[in-house]
Parts: sequence; structure tokens; C-alpha cells
Amino acid sequence: MLAFSLFDRQLEYALGWMVLHSLWQGMLIAIITGVVLIALRHYSAKERYLAANFGLFAVVLAAGFTFYAYAQASSVSSADLVAPLEIQIPQQQINTALLEQLEGLENLDAELADDLLEEAIAPLELAPPAFPTEGARSAFNWLSIQAYFNQNLPLIVGLWILGVAIFLLRMLSSISYVYYLKGRMNFPADEYWLDLLDDMIRKIGLEKAVTLVESALVRTPQVVGYLKPVILFPLGMINRLPAAEVEAILAHELSHILRHDHLLNVLQSVVETLFYFHPGVWWISAQIRTERESASDEMAIQLTGDALTYAQALVTVQEMGYLPMSPALAFAGQQKSQFMLRLQRILHIKSPTTNTMEKMLTVVLIAGTLVGMGWIKNFAHNTYTHIKAGLVETRDDSYFINETDNNAFMARNGFWNAEIKGDRVYLNLQSKTEHSNWNTSRYFDKKEFSALPTTESDFNLKREAGALNFKGKFDGNEGYGKFEFVQSAEFKQYLDQQKVTGIDEDDMLHLFMSNVNKDYIAYLGQNGYTAISGSKLVEMAIHGLDKATLAGYFDAFKKAGYGQVTLSKLVELKIHGAGPNYMQGLADLGYKNLDLDDVLKAKIHGVSVDYIKDLKDAGYTNLSMEKIVEFKIHGVSADYAKRMAQANGGKIMSSDELVNSKIHGLDPERMEKIKKSSNGEMTMSDMRDYSIHGVDDAYIQSLKDAGFSNLDHQEVIQAKIHGLNGAYMKALKDAGYTDLSFDQAIEAKIHGLSADQIKAYKTAYKDLSFSKAVEFKIHGVSADYLRQFSDAGFKDISASKLVELKIHGVNPKAAQEYNALGFKDISAGDLISLKIHGVSPDFVKALQGLGFKSFDLDDAVSMKIHGVTPEYIQKMRDKGFKDLGLDDYLKMKIHGIADGRNEK
Repeated sequence: MLAFSLFDRQLEYALGWMVLHSLWQGMLIAIITGVVLIALRHYSAKERYLAANFGLFAVVLAAGFTFYAYAQASSVSSADLVAPLEIQIPQQQINTALLEQLEGLENLDAELADDLLEEAIAPLELAPPAFPTEGARSAFNWLSIQAYFNQNLPLIVGLWILGVAIFLLRMLSSISYVYYLKGRMNFPADEYWLDLLDDMIRKIGLEKAVTLVESALVRTPQVVGYLKPVILFPLGMINRLPAAEVEAILAHELSHILRHDHLLNVLQSVVETLFYFHPGVWWISAQIRTERESASDEMAIQLTGDALTYAQALVTVQEMGYLPMSPALAFAGQQKSQFMLRLQRILHIKSPTTNTMEKMLTVVLIAGTLVGMGWIKNFAHNTYTHIKAGLVETRDDSYFINETDNNAFMARNGFWNAEIKGDRVYLNLQSKTEHSNWNTSRYFDKKEFSALPTTESDFNLKREAGALNFKGKFDGNEGYGKFEFVQSAEFKQYLDQQKVTGIDEDDMLHLFMSNVNKDYIAYLGQNGYTAISGSKLVEMAIHGLDKATLAGYFDAFKKAGYGQVTLSKLVELKIHGAGPNYMQGLADLGYKNLDLDDVLKAKIHGVSVDYIKDLKDAGYTNLSMEKIVEFKIHGVSADYAKRMAQANGGKIMSSDELVNSKIHGLDPERMEKIKKSSNGEMTMSDMRDYSIHGVDDAYIQSLKDAGFSNLDHQEVIQAKIHGLNGAYMKALKDAGYTDLSFDQAIEAKIHGLSADQIKAYKTAYKDLSFSKAVEFKIHGVSADYLRQFSDAGFKDISASKLVELKIHGVNPKAAQEYNALGFKDISAGDLISLKIHGVSPDFVKALQGLGFKSFDLDDAVSMKIHGVTPEYIQKMRDKGFKDLGLDDYLKMKIHGIADGRNEK
């Protein structure tokens, strides 16, 4: 039972420290992986995919090594985990051998026995305690940290196991659903598509049977299963898509199967389950999924040889908007941003956003070690800025700590300089040491100083919290020298009596600077603040919450009915400059029952009393504070509101309309120009739509010049969205299409049909209609493709037949090769049929090489359909079947001869 208990404790120990160490290990590996991916950004997606997978594997490897190291450590007892830092000091040394001799003696004199016993049990001479070295202190701190985590290992391991269990259930649920899809409501695909799939499988050399079915449960093509993969197509979709797009989709899914992505995806989900708590792991995992799809895209394009058709297939499927569960590998199930990146890579479009993101990531990685320092500096700067912003309501004797300070850090000695200004002295204290550089300034009354000497001497400034002792002199109105602060032991004792604890001498200097005294503490008590922490008192001192400021706040709270406000909220109000005068100003304008958080929000966003007055003068008299803040955030000024009302026929716009107009850059001048150039009445909604999409008067005029003078508002926006402009229309007309309708022009632009392409088409194919030109573009029929068929002897081939040839991937060179083999009268339909059934010139040439000279191409198709290959014929000849015709070999194949059943 003891051994089992120790094993449990040891396992808990190893698991706990594995989880803790994985936090920094995983983050380090994620950063390294990010740098590697940036370095590989110009390489293939396959290499980036491998790098990301290696990063995830490295996380598992590091965690496994950590677990093994702690599991192999010496056994850990419960006492070790509870109090590993207790130092046992032995009090006595025992001479065991002498004790055994004493036990064997009889009739020993009592006095002698006492002397021998004293010698056997001698006191241990303890060395006097020594001060710990720096190394010893560091070791002790590390041991303290270890002790803390050791004591909390049961909680850490318990929470980790709970999370793993939840994510494991989630993963198993996803996997079970995927296999549910595999076995339910599936229907066999048509034989044509099965033949196409078989042909592709042979082309890539995949040695695994793949099933193609139509599923009533999915909305986008996807592959499920590892040992027996199944490609699921949405029911009815496969027969509605062009064959080239179906081939592209199948190529993508086959690439997943070829690379064993389904198994890797499940293993990836297992790693996500084990490290569910780690953002670095989730980031690496996201990169793996992105690069996995990009790698499949690259392989699919290699198989099909047509990036444009592949991109079209991707767009067609993505429009269904389906996001698959993680264990399934879907063709286009990604977020919009990731999907657009895939399209850019497929079509080799350089992305300024991508380049910018790469640069930003590099900067973030380089600056990562400075994040903490930057945050502290920002906090200090913002605090200082807010205090300065509220100076109107802050007493001018409040003091400020320089931005270079470590927040509220102040030194107790250093240098001073001062300037006498009437009855006041502006005093600046500063100190520069190896670890700090700060200064702080404030005004003091001259009468507070014991003297302001003109020759170098000692003087001081005393308050209840302590005394500033100066050494130096004044030369005219300017003085300089050294200072030292000494706290008041009496005031420290008073604070302790009032249970204001945790204040050290540095904190006492803050209290001194703000003149926090017994009267201040008593005043707080009179207003209900009897339990004040030392840290909160110091915070109030730093931010200038003196007695007069408190009195103003308490009076404002009383008038507004807020009751007793927490000191934390008081400090927050003071930091952001939301003082009593500001609160009273809001109340005078009708905002009397605001929540303090609303007051803060208004002040933080720069809502001033004058700003609200100006809005009221512009006609917005009943705005809520939330709406006023929204106005301010989006830069809606009173002047803008007045000008928009004037442009709207003198009618004041609703607050929502005004904000939306400002957000989308709509101004009165633009409204006037749009109205003049547009057809019909324009509503504010129409003009905002124009502004959103960048439609201006110049663009509208360009459409009119192109012949589209009667477009309604929606058509103008549609034209702008698709990039239709006057220059494009002129190019189309110059290419010969002078009577295009608006819909035709939009169709041409959507499909990327340029004027240069149209000219090339018309050069290669006479009397080409516009609709056929668009169809050529959609299916990737190039002018060069047209010329190649013409050179192959197909002079009068129809445009529709050319599209069909392209859809089925017929190469024009194949016609020339068939001609060279003796098939002179081959038609375009024959080429398509041969391509569909996988008959190639090489296949025909191989049959001729076996002595078959007088067969036609239909015979070749029959041979291909039934699997009568040159290899099969040669095999049968080797077995004695030599003088047979093709029909004989076909019959033998059909009846299964030499396939393992009827060979005898």
C-alpha cells in the first residue's frame, strides 16, 4: 500500500511539473516556429507544413522529456511536497559503539558510568549563524517557488485532468460525428465520376482504395476515414459542377489521403487536448491547418495543371459557407480571411496585407522581451497625461512623478533645485542611481521652510509624516543642493494605531509630499472610511486626493445621491480628471443620475461640458450620455451636425444617421455632388452606401460617358463593387463589342475578361460572340489553346465543342499524335470520348506495337473500359494464347481468365 501511495505521489509530481514547464517550453517553441515560418514564406506550403508539424511535435517531445525526468527523480514523499524547505538541525551526536560497550558492563561505578555516558552522547558544536550569500538567497528563492508549486500540485494536476477530459469528450464527439457522416445517407456517385477518380488515383500512385459517394448530410466536399477513406460530395452537387472543377476538388481531397492528413489531424487534435490551456500550441495548430490546406492546393494544381479552374472550384464551394468539424478535412471550410489568403497564393497575387503582417510579426518577435517594460512605461505616461488633463480641477500644489519613474517609486535622498515664486517655492527633487532615475516636483509655501539660506547651510521642511532635510543655498530666486527624507516615528506609530499598515519609509515620503496627516485620517473616518489600507492611502496621496479635493468629491456625491463611494473609485475619478466641478457641470445639463462608470467613460473619451452644450445648440437636446460618448468617439462635432442638417434640407438628422454618416465619411460637400450627378431622388441611406463603396460624382460621370446613363443607385454600387468603369467599357468597345448591356459588362468584369483577352480570342477564332468569350474565360480556354487546335487541323470546330474539350482536359497535341498513328479522321467528339475513358496515344501505340494494326479507336475504348491492357495481352501470350485477336482477349478478360479465378 505504501509503494502504491508513493507511485501516485510520484506520478502527480511528474505530471504537475510537466504542465508547469510546458508553459515556457511551448511559448518558446511557438516563437521559434513563427520565425521559421517567416523564413520559409517564399518556399512551398509543403515545407511550411512540415515545419509547423515539427513545432507541434517539439512541444510534445519537450513535455515528454520533462515528464520522464521528473518521473525518474528520487521518490517524493508527502513531507517533501508539503514542507521541503524545513532545515533539520541535529542537537546531539551519539557514539553508538561506546553505548554498546556500556550495556555489556555489570556492577559499574555510578560516577564512572555517568562520565562515560556523557562522553557517548556529546552535544553537537553548532557553528554560529552566517549571513546568506547572494547565491544562497537566489537558491532559497527558487526553493520557495518550488515549495509553493509542490504544495499546489494536486490542484494543478486536477485542473489539467479535468480540462483534458472535457476536450477529449469534445474531440471524440467530433470524430464520432465524422464517422456518422461516413455511414449514413450516402449514395454511390455516377460511374463516370468513379472512373475519373480511379484514373486520378492511378496517376498519383495511391495504393489505397478510395470510395466516392454523394451525401445528404454535408454541404461541402470532404474526406473522412483513414484506413478506408471516403470522399463525400453534397447530394446533387457533383453533377451540377463542370467536370474540370470536380476534378480539382477530387485532386484536393486525394492529396489529403496521399499525405495521411486525416491521421495527422486526429493526432493534432490529441495534442490540442493535452495542451488545451496553451495559446502557443493553439497558434502552432492553426498554422498547421492553414499550411495543410495550402499544401493540398499546391498538389491539386500540380495534378490538374489549371490554377484558375481550381480557384473557381474553391470559390464555388466556399459560397456554401460551411465550417466542418475539426477531424474532417473539407475542401473550402475556412474563415474568410484564410480563404482569401489561399486564393492569393493559388493565383500568385501579392498581398500587401500579408507582407505587412510578416513585418509586424518580426517586429513583435524582436520586441517581445520589452513588452513588460513598455506596458509599465505606457501606464505611467497615461496616468501622468490624465492628471495633466484634469489640472483645471486639481490644486496646483499636487505633485507629479516623472515618467521615468517605476510608477510610484521615490528615493529618500538625492539632489534638489528650486525657484521662489512670490510666497511659494517650486521644489524639484531628483535622484539617479544604478537602478533608478526619477524626479518629482510640487509647490510649497515659503513659510513651511525653516529658512531659505543664501549661503550654503542646512535647513528643512517639516510635516507630520516626516522632514525633508536640505543642504544647499539660494542664489537670488533659484536654489540647489542635496536632500534627505526622514520619516516621523510618531506619525508611523499613529498610523499603526489606526490600523493603517504596510507603509514603509518610501511610502511615508508620498504621504509627506501630499501632506497626509492626522487630520486627513480623521476626516476620512468622519466620512465613513475607517478601514484604510496603507497601499490605498499611498495611492490617494500619489494622485493628489488631498482634503480639499476629497471635500469637493464628498459634496458632489451627496448632491447626486451616490452614497459612500469606494476609495478605489475615488482614485479612478481623480486619475481621469472627473472631478466635482465636472460632475456638477454634467448635472446642470440634465445628467444628474449618471452611474460613476458613465461619468468616467465620458471623461476618458473627452466629453466636456462645452461639447454637450454645443450639441444641444445644434438641436440634439435629449441625447443619452451613451450616445454623446458615441458621438465623441466617432468625431461627430456640433459643427458637423449643423452642416449635415443644412445639407439635408434643414432637417436635423437622427443621432444614428449622423453617426453612420460620419463613420462612412459622408460630408455635406460630397452629398451635394452626388445629388447633382445621380439619377432620381437620393435618400441618406443611398448616399451613405455611395460613400461606403467610394462612389463619387466623377465615377458616376464615367459610367454615363460609357453609355450607362440610366443606372439606378443599386446598379451604380454593383458596378463599383465589381470594378466596372468607363475605361474598361471603352476597351471592350474597342475590341468590337459596342452594344453590351450593363449585365453583360458586369458579367465580363466578374469573370476577369479583359479587352486584351477578347482581342486575342477574336484573332484566334472568328465571329466569336460575347457570351462565348465569357464562357472561354470561365473554363480557361486560352487563345493559344484555340490556335493549337487549328494547327492540328480542326478549322471549323464550334466554340461549344472547344469549351467541352477544355473541360475534359483534352490536349491539342493528342490529335496530332493520333494522326501520326494512322487515325486521320478523328473528330473532337472522338478526342473527348478517348479522354473520358483514359485512352491515350501511348495506349494506342502500345497496342499497335503488339501487332494489332487494324483496330479502330472504339475498339481501344472497349479495351480500356474492360482493362485489356498491353501488359495483360503480353501476359496471356506468355501463357500460350498467342494468335488471338483483340476481341478474343477482350472475351477472356470479361470472363475472368488469368485474374485468379479461371486461370486453369
